[in-house]
Amino acid sequence: IWKEGESLPVKVLRGHSQSVLMCVQFRICDWLLSCSKDGTLRVWDVVEGDFKFSISEGHGNQDVLFCDISHDDKYIASASSDKTVKVWHASNGQLYKSIECSDAVRCCRFYFSSYVLISGDDSGAVTQWHFGGKDEPKLIGYHDSQVRGIYLAVDGSQFITISDDIKLWNRNGTFAQTLLLPTSSSGVTPPSIWTSDNFDIFVIVHNSVLYILKKM
Repeated sequence: IWKEGESLPVKVLRGHSQSVLMCVQFRICDWLLSCSKDGTLRVWDVVEGDFKFSISEGHGNQDVLFCDISHDDKYIASASSDKTVKVWHASNGQLYKSIECSDAVRCCRFYFSSYVLISGDDSGAVTQWHFGGKDEPKLIGYHDSQVRGIYLAVDGSQFITISDDIKLWNRNGTFAQTLLLPTSSSGVTPPSIWTSDNFDIFVIVHNSVLYILKKM
């Protein structure tokens, strides 16, 4: 944990045995969620510098590739190479719901509600899940390759999914537009992408070249 203007970390949170792949901050309290290649998730108290609890057995020791926290801080979602998305109670780490997917899942996001998730998996599928009721999962669409990221517009109007291209979707899940990324060659790392809050600007780093896409 770093403080602006200081060269040394304020806190170092230790406990994962392998690479930490992602951290997400809670909105209401001073807690932090992390997921790791060691197959676990950990919830940390940033002020005290220790962890509140660990979720260690949910994904069968397979990589936890992505994690997210619901907008009201009540639930945690985790995506894994074990082809599942799991939803946990954020207060104690108890399992709430397990969702079976068609392939390894690299990303999942709570979708404008604490009971709706969007997931993207290695088959290219983008799926909407209503885990608070009995609604069936809704397959929104496909990319031609694995889905590596999901971003939501701050105003709630749209979201994007990222693969070898970027697909823009309206809030209700209808397709809006495809943004083609610069042509890649085999063996290179996937593009790194940043977006403005409402997708007016995309910044893409690909093959050591920085691109800026601006809405016209």
